[in-house]
Amino acid sequence: MTAVAESRKYPAQPVLRARRGGGRRIVGGIAWFIHHATWRMRLLENAWPLVEKELASRVAVPWRIRPRMWRRGFLGESWVLYDLKHNDWRVYLPDSARFARTRLINGSYAVLLDDKAVFHRFLGDRPNLLPVVHGIIRKGAVEAPDRTVPHCQTGQWLAALTREHRKLIVKPCTGGGGKGVKVLRGCGAGLTLNGRPVHEDELRQAVAESDGSMVSECVAQHPQLASLYPRTTNTLRVLTMQDDECAPFVAAAVLRVGSRSSEPTDNWTQGGLSAGVCLSTGRVGRAASYPAGREAVDWRDRHPDSGAQVAGTTVPHWPLIAEGLLALMRTLPMLRYVGWDVVVTEDGFRILEGNNFSDVNLLQIHGPLLQDERVAAFYRRHGVLPRR
Repeated sequence: MTAVAESRKYPAQPVLRARRGGGRRIVGGIAWFIHHATWRMRLLENAWPLVEKELASRVAVPWRIRPRMWRRGFLGESWVLYDLKHNDWRVYLPDSARFARTRLINGSYAVLLDDKAVFHRFLGDRPNLLPVVHGIIRKGAVEAPDRTVPHCQTGQWLAALTREHRKLIVKPCTGGGGKGVKVLRGCGAGLTLNGRPVHEDELRQAVAESDGSMVSECVAQHPQLASLYPRTTNTLRVLTMQDDECAPFVAAAVLRVGSRSSEPTDNWTQGGLSAGVCLSTGRVGRAASYPAGREAVDWRDRHPDSGAQVAGTTVPHWPLIAEGLLALMRTLPMLRYVGWDVVVTEDGFRILEGNNFSDVNLLQIHGPLLQDERVAAFYRRHGVLPRR
């Protein structure tokens, strides 16, 4: 067969190969575009809370300063919190990175931390590490471990449970910032809800208004920490990191102490105190209060309400707590980045929850995270900061 005949017999093959190759490139290009467009849309979605927080900020920051902070990825209030008039902004993790990017570090496993009910089920094989959960509120009823309590009986059930345990916590399974937390106390025949006397009918109404919340044990804190302010549970926030290139380590830790303004929780932005914890010794530094309506952070050695000495105290069982959290991280390699909320007890510690993208302002107010090269390198590896 001649070459001409051969070409006539199979004229389309090179054309088909070219078309197939071009088709693959087009499909690949479309897939690349969709992937990156989806990624950018997700970043924008995650960054929206940053806008809401800027609008809600109560820190007195001159408006002429705010655009400068925004260009660098910070909320306006960070000018005051980190004293950026005198400190280098480059060594602080920007608020935009925290809101838009740190929440992506744990990937699909973030749900284990974002939902407290899922978190408790996931770590359910470690009962001595977590508070006891007595039930989950769903559509006015309570799903208790042994039965479902119908709406008409929830007030009676919750009243009996509160009298039995003397103190209970009702908190949303999702969200944070101390919002929606209710503290129930049983004092003899009486009951209080966030310090206010209530009856069983009011408890039933409180249950109806707390859909998606969990009813749990109130862990008794160490007497030394209770003495700082006994009307709130004063907790640690401990930030841990790990990945394939580094063993688990503690990046930062603070002690939060409640106040009259923050009751019933120790939440910092609601009026509590944040005191830095030395990672090597557990020694507590000076306490800072959120500067609502002020142009500077208020630093204190003593508690403003109780008068108790905060600065210079030592967190009980600190070596046990730090090593215990790192040991737990080693068993959970899918979780790369966790902000643990910890109650120090007389004999050790209990974990209240893990946070997927921990607040960093209450940590960095005591020192910039990026000064630690291990922390900066971790953030770079996970796309929180640009690679060098």
